[in-house]
Amino acid sequence: VRDAFGVRPAYVAHVGGLAIASNTLDAVRVQPEVSERLDDEAILEFLLFDWIVGPGRTPFIDVRLSPPGGSWLVSPAGATSRAAWTLRAPEVDRKTPWREQGLHWRDALDVATADRVRGASASIALSGGIDSTAIAASAARLGVDRLYAATDVLGTVLHGRDDEGDWASMAARHLGIPHQIFTIDAPPPDEPF
Repeated sequence: VRDAFGVRPAYVAHVGGLAIASNTLDAVRVQPEVSERLDDEAILEFLLFDWIVGPGRTPFIDVRLSPPGGSWLVSPAGATSRAAWTLRAPEVDRKTPWREQGLHWRDALDVATADRVRGASASIALSGGIDSTAIAASAARLGVDRLYAATDVLGTVLHGRDDEGDWASMAARHLGIPHQIFTIDAPPPDEPF
């Protein structure tokens, strides 16, 4: 079974009546029964799109990848994949006033942040966008003693300047968080961005 978000991979090979499973591709491939034959279509997809489009496929014909939340049933007839669980979308409450709903979501964010910030100090990659700023505000509300923020900005961009650091600095100042900006040089024009 693979976790619902697909954070950890789950590779499976079913060859010669033997089922092999691991969270690393190399551990499955080290078994002598698993051939080294490549999946030509998967390789072609990778070369064309930078990823393998076909669900559950790997570069190797004998090895499959479970989908997030998927499981494998292995029998003498073969191995089949199916969904083990899915995450239900939360119900939308349209009767509660929006401000009250916002406070409910803020409380939920604070619980999630507290679960992940388990020390006297923490750092955050602050972009100045809504996601990292909301998490930084939650950590500040929780009273993290030493909270630090950092932002990477490009030294040069195609049109003007990178103003991400300005927005992040404004958010950090408002939250009372020490903040540092790091300037990154743009890659040479012949390299992908």
